[in-house]
Order: sequence, then structure tokens, then C-alpha cells
Amino acid sequence: SVKQLGDSQLSLDGRMVACELRQAVVETEGTKRVSTIHYSSSLPPYQLRRETTAEGADDEKRATTVVEIVALNLPQRVVDEIKQATYVKTTHKHDQGSKLPLEVQCDDVPGGVVSHWSTETDAAGKMLRRSTLEMVDYVITEPKVGEISYGRRQRYHRRAARRMNDR
Repeated sequence: SVKQLGDSQLSLDGRMVACELRQAVVETEGTKRVSTIHYSSSLPPYQLRRETTAEGADDEKRATTVVEIVALNLPQRVVDEIKQATYVKTTHKHDQGSKLPLEVQCDDVPGGVVSHWSTETDAAGKMLRRSTLEMVDYVITEPKVGEISYGRRQRYHRRAARRMNDR
């Protein structure tokens, strides 16, 4: 279920942005997830901040995830072009440790994510994994004359191989 909690203000890029505050609750097979969402109908990517808490059958199975927009409309080199990008930081904490990915997203690129950096640590803070991902190329093709496209363009893209460094 989703309900509106009222209006809110969120600081983004050094300015205050008016948002609707919403709460979503999902219960499935012994797990309850409660998300608090800062939503803006006028500012893409619309969900400017989301904090989710997941609780299991016992109190030990607890995780929190915070997804937040760090910066909007920054210039980002994507293949051979400069595009407007959004930086999205996710902080996922659970009993065994945490994971912190940072993504660069561009709306006009298939799949949206053009770069991704991530670190994973154990409960003591020791780094377990690092990874990076970078888009190296993509192609958007138009339908051929006489071809039925159902309003969609075909999209093809390749990404660089993931690189992981174990410590």
C-alpha cells in the first residue's frame, strides 16, 4: 500500500526542492518493507530520495537501503558525446556489512546507466569487493521503411566488462 504523508523539502544541489512525502509498505512471506519516498512530479528522475527498511521474521534480519540523488544535470562524457547526467548514490546496510554503489545515469542512453562504481564491506568495515562498470558504446537504430515498430526504436548497447578487485 502507498500513502501520502504530506509535503516536504529536500536539499539538492544546494537548493531546496519541494516534494511529496510518500510511504509504501509491502509485506511478503515474513518480510516487511517500509519505504519513505521523496517524490517530485516536476523534476526527473522524480524519486529524489528513497529510504527502505526491511525486517524479517526475527529482528536479526534487518536491512536499510537509502537511494539518493547526489547531483543533477552534470556534464558527462558518454562514448564521444557530452550528455546531461544524474549521479545516484545507494547505501545498503545489513547485518553482514554494507554496499555502496554510485551510478551515473543519462536518460537518453539505453538502459540509463553509463558508469557505476561499487564497494562492499563486511560488518567490521573491511573491504570485500570493489567493482567498476563503464559503457564503451551503444547504438540506437530507427525502424526500416515498411517495418512495424509498435512505437519503439530498437536499442543495442555494449558495456565494458565488469572489473572486480578483491582485497
